[in-house]
Amino acid sequence: MLFILAGGSLVYYAMASEVTVKHPAYTLQMMKKLPDVDDLSSLTYVPEENILVVTLNKPATLLKLTTDGEVISRHDLPFIKDAETVEYIGHGKLAMVDERDSVLHIVNLSDLQPSQPVSAIDLKFITPEYNRGFEGMAWAPDQNTLYVAKERSPYGLYSVKWDENNHITGIYKVNDLLEDINVNDISALNYDHGNLFVLSDQSKGLLQITPEGKVTAVLNLTAGHHGLKKDVPQAEGVASDAQGNIYVASEPNLFYKFVPVSQAAGQKQ
Repeated sequence: MLFILAGGSLVYYAMASEVTVKHPAYTLQMMKKLPDVDDLSSLTYVPEENILVVTLNKPATLLKLTTDGEVISRHDLPFIKDAETVEYIGHGKLAMVDERDSVLHIVNLSDLQPSQPVSAIDLKFITPEYNRGFEGMAWAPDQNTLYVAKERSPYGLYSVKWDENNHITGIYKVNDLLEDINVNDISALNYDHGNLFVLSDQSKGLLQITPEGKVTAVLNLTAGHHGLKKDVPQAEGVASDAQGNIYVASEPNLFYKFVPVSQAAGQKQ
């Protein structure tokens, strides 16, 4: 459960041992419905092009967006049954997980309508078939590591190690990074400046976690916080850009952009 101190700058985040963490100074700049979109499931930021890439579940579809939520292009993904999550992993490549069969697909950003992906990696061996549900990914370029989250029952976190040739060298369970959190589910991940960000739809929050697994900030996604007039209804994806803006995708078709308060103030002047 997340609590804001009235008139204060701190959030109380209730977990096994209650701690006080920072209330990030962000404000909502934009909330819009994406046109002709349903089943919005995830998003990621591509710094080389300053664009966002989002996925739609069924039929599996990929969209390119501007950072203001304008649709640039739309692409079918015929080799994916249920496009649940997408992550840019650098070098012009996207990683996508098919939630239906737990296969990780790698595709080229320059060729988004291939009949087959560049490569496909079966993740079913990570956890028993009855207990999967991979819901979020985050690429850590400084570690050549792709973090993959299992949604719930229980939620879990894995690190997939890459070499310079984009070959997997190991997969490890890293649930120790989640010991400081108490959320009902994990719906998406993001990685920025050494910190892992965990988005929880059911708990209505975005948590910042240090490399040591400590929660240091919580972005509350309920009405009355950060300029939100209504709760974010079903947060399914999160990304951030070089300017520190945070983007949230909400099913079925909502796009949110949060900006640092200092940046918002500068734009008003």
